[in-house]
Amino acid sequence: MGITRRGFIGGTGAAGGGLLAVACGADGGTASPPAADLTKKETKLTFMFWAPRVDTFQNSAKGFNQRFPKVQIELLQQPSDFHPKLQAMVAAGNPPETWALELQKTQSYARMGAAAPLSSYYKRDRQVRKEDLPELKQKQLSDTKGEIYGTSPNMSGNFIHYNLDLFRQAGLPDPYDLWKQDRWTWDAFLTAVRQLTKRTADGKATQIGSSAGIHRLWMNANGVEEFDSFVAPTKVNYDRPEAIDALSWLADLRLKQQVFVTSAQNELGYRDTRDAFKAGKVAMADFYISEFSLLADISTFSWAVVPYPKKKDYVIDSSGSGLAMSKANKELDVSWEWIKFGMTREGSPVEADNLLFVVEPEGQKRYIENLKKITSMTHQDTIAEAFKKYGRSRLLSVNEPELSKIINDGIAPLWKGEQPAPTVARDITTRANEFIKANPQ
Repeated sequence: MGITRRGFIGGTGAAGGGLLAVACGADGGTASPPAADLTKKETKLTFMFWAPRVDTFQNSAKGFNQRFPKVQIELLQQPSDFHPKLQAMVAAGNPPETWALELQKTQSYARMGAAAPLSSYYKRDRQVRKEDLPELKQKQLSDTKGEIYGTSPNMSGNFIHYNLDLFRQAGLPDPYDLWKQDRWTWDAFLTAVRQLTKRTADGKATQIGSSAGIHRLWMNANGVEEFDSFVAPTKVNYDRPEAIDALSWLADLRLKQQVFVTSAQNELGYRDTRDAFKAGKVAMADFYISEFSLLADISTFSWAVVPYPKKKDYVIDSSGSGLAMSKANKELDVSWEWIKFGMTREGSPVEADNLLFVVEPEGQKRYIENLKKITSMTHQDTIAEAFKKYGRSRLLSVNEPELSKIINDGIAPLWKGEQPAPTVARDITTRANEFIKANPQ
C-alpha cells in the first residue's frame, strides 16, 4: 500500500501532527444546511484508524480543537483486523462517526451504505471543493456512479529514490537532469543499474543497482494499464503486447542481468531494502513518499526521487488514503468539519508538518519547506510536478483482493524463472477475465 501509516512530526507549526487520508463508500443521502455556529457545538466524535502512531492524530485533534474547542475527538486505534471490526460495528448499528480507510475499500463501503456520500457537503462548503483534488484522486474516492465518499488531506506515491553520490561516483548523469531533459528512459535506467551493480568474482553482491519496483507501473510506463478501468474493470490487459514486453524486460533484469535486489537480507546482509539503501548498498529503490521520515536521518550521501523511467510514459503510483464519515451518524455537520480539516488552509500545515504531501497550496509550500530541512535530500520540486502529470492508480474494484491474488499467484512463476512472460500473461488474462465475468465489478 502505500498507505500513509507512519508520520513525521516536524519542527514547525503549532499543531505538528497529521491526518491520514481515506476513501470509503455509501449511497444516497443529502447534507443538511450547516448549523449557524458549530464552533460552539459540544459533542464527541470517534475516529477509528489503523496507524501505529497515535501522536499524529492527537496533534491533528489539537489543531482541530483550536477552532472547535468543545468537540472531543476520541481516537480509536485498531492496528489489526481493521476492516472486519469496522464492518462488524457497521452491522451492529454502532459504527464510529469517522474513520480512516484504504482506497481499495471504497467500492465495498459504498455498496454497504456504510459511509455518508459527500458531494452535497463539498458543494455547500466555502473552504474546500471536490475540484481541489486531482481528478485521479476524485475517482479513487468515488463509487462507480461518481458519488464521492472521502476527503483527502494528503497524498502518497511510489517514486524511484536514488543515491546521487553513487551516480556521480560512477560518472552517470543525475536521473533528475535526465528526466528534465526527457531522457530518463528504460535504456538510461538499464545503463545505470548495470553500472551500479557490483559483484565479487564468485558472484556475491556488494552493491545492487535497484529494487524491482511495482510491475504494474512498469506496464504503465510502457503504455498499458492493468485493467480497462481501475474502479469497475470488465477485462485485464496482461495479454497486450506492451504488457508482455514490460514483464519480459523485468524478468530479464531480475534473472539474467541480476541487477534487482530480491532479498536485501540474503544478498547484502540488511534487514530490508530500505536499510540497504540507507547504507549505500542499493543505488535505487522504490518507496512511498509518505515514509520520507524513515529516510530523514541519512547523512552520508545525497538522495532524491524521480518518476519511473519511461518507455512511453513517466509514471508514479498515486495513493494515500482518505477520511470518511458514517452515514449512521447524528453529528454529520461536525464530522464533516473534522474530516475536511486537513484540506483547509488552516489544517493543511498540520499535514505538511507531518511530512505528508498536501494539495492545498499554502500547505504544499510548507511541505516543500519541511523537505528542505532534510539536508541530504535534493530536487524537492519533483514531487508536485509528478503528482500533476504522472499519477496512476492501483485496482480499487469491489473484488480487488481476489483479482490481486489471481495476478500475484499467476506472475510468481515468471519471477522464479519457471515460465516465460507470454505464458503467465495468458494465464493471468484467462483467469482474471473469467472471474470478472462471473463477478461483475
